[in-house]
Amino acid sequence: MLSPSSNIRRFASEYDIIESGLFNDNGTAWRLFDTEEPDPDKLPADSSLRRAYIGYFKKGGIMGWGFGIRPEKPL
Repeated sequence: MLSPSSNIRRFASEYDIIESGLFNDNGTAWRLFDTEEPDPDKLPADSSLRRAYIGYFKKGGIMGWGFGIRPEKPL
């Protein structure tokens, strides 16, 4: 969903993922859109991240979760 040059992907690549999964539905989309609107055609598309998610959602994608640790870098 995100381009290889995405800052979010770069940030995530700094972590060793411990566990990840998918939510049962897209009920957590409010975290990205600040609304609980279920219709993707009515969601705000004012950023590349939001537009990418709307396209992903329309293709049947659902949000996921994950957690990891960020290894300490040597000084």
